[in-house]
Amino acid sequence: MSEKRCPGCMSLLDSLFCPNCGWKDGNDNEAAFLHAETVLADKYLVGRVLEVSDFGVTYLGYDREKDKKVHIEELFPVSFCTRNDSGAVLPQQEQAPLFGELLRRFQGAGIVNGRIREKAAFNAAYDCFNANDTAYMVYP
Repeated sequence: MSEKRCPGCMSLLDSLFCPNCGWKDGNDNEAAFLHAETVLADKYLVGRVLEVSDFGVTYLGYDREKDKKVHIEELFPVSFCTRNDSGAVLPQQEQAPLFGELLRRFQGAGIVNGRIREKAAFNAAYDCFNANDTAYMVYP
């Protein structure tokens, strides 16, 4: 069994309250977003929401394979998408073609970021994957 991490700061957590950031067991992200402690791609632990933009949500995360904090960016246009109980992203029907195009571009950006990372010294995404009927990029 993996060690419990605080969704607020990703420190190891051995109680119901995090002494590092004040996160209390039972806290969660707003209903529209992924639940704290969701695991993506069998290795990324989702924490608190860091930022919400027109096209997505950035979460504090933890890469359980590399044993380090990360940022997880999710394509989730809040103006025309919702999430079902299983976590899948659902665009409004009339916006489905636009969402499909955004998804294609987001995935393409992830591939380009991966190639740039091999040649650059800045923080480009090091993983890009699909889950929940949307796409994610992971940054160091």
